[in-house]
Amino acid sequence: MQLLSFNLVGTGATLALADGATGVPKKCKWFQILNVDADVLNIGGAETDSTHGYPIDTTGANFQPPIALTMEFYDMTAINFFLSNAANGVLLCAV
Repeated sequence: MQLLSFNLVGTGATLALADGATGVPKKCKWFQILNVDADVLNIGGAETDSTHGYPIDTTGANFQPPIALTMEFYDMTAINFFLSNAANGVLLCAV
């Protein structure tokens, strides 16, 4: 398993995690998102925006645990995030 790290910079728009930074894989065995300095960082499904989704407080993190089955992964194209404009976050994931 390989651990990857990506810096996320907010655009004030909702994006899929796979589109959050160059090189983010489309599938991960587990992932964690850290809110470095954003007023708003929400993650979730298609309805995620500045007021919807799971909120992650400044300097807080959300961890999605490993999927044990060999051929199952989190779909990073289907998990969305909203990050305040010019704010920073970090995505860690394992492939």
